[in-house]
Amino acid sequence: MKMIKIELKKAFTGSRFWLAFCIGQFLGISSILTVYRSWLSQRDYIQYWENRFPVRQAYTLYNVWMLNEQLSIGRTLFFFWLPFLAAFPFAASYYQEEKKKAENTIQLFHRLVEDYNISEPVREKMEVWFRYKMERKESYKEQGMKSLLKKTENNEGSYGANEICNLIEDCMANNWKGIIWKILEERKQQRPATRTEQIQQRVSEVDSW
Repeated sequence: MKMIKIELKKAFTGSRFWLAFCIGQFLGISSILTVYRSWLSQRDYIQYWENRFPVRQAYTLYNVWMLNEQLSIGRTLFFFWLPFLAAFPFAASYYQEEKKKAENTIQLFHRLVEDYNISEPVREKMEVWFRYKMERKESYKEQGMKSLLKKTENNEGSYGANEICNLIEDCMANNWKGIIWKILEERKQQRPATRTEQIQQRVSEVDSW
């Protein structure tokens, strides 16, 4: 049942469905206008023979709807393109899915990284990290990549670009499978506080009085 819902969502939602729908509507309306113009041109003739020739076939909506009428180019194009219009939403979503499957880790990184506030030096080091992972035959899925980029963004804001680059370099040098983020806090606690950090700490202490 879940799979059916997914397929129905692919078929009846999204810009591709509405594009196919609008094309079909345009062709249908063009067929209606053609039939209407034909009726206007024959209206006097139809009214004249309406009572004089009672066995004549009635000019009804059933006789002139798209399935029966043979005059309009809209009707011809509609049934010519109908298989394409029906398959287009599915085909487009299938193409996007296959494109994502073929996308390697580096391509995925370049596609997603623009959504995060990560400095250029860290981006370059992250790309080196992903090449390192590809050499290990280990890839990232999109959700995992987003989580990693979010962590990188947050930690860069807390510890700075140099610390992030050094950490990634150390993780690769030690042949680790992942980036051990807790090392950043351990290193911060081990190193002596800088002059700026000492001033900030002193200000915090004064504010707490």
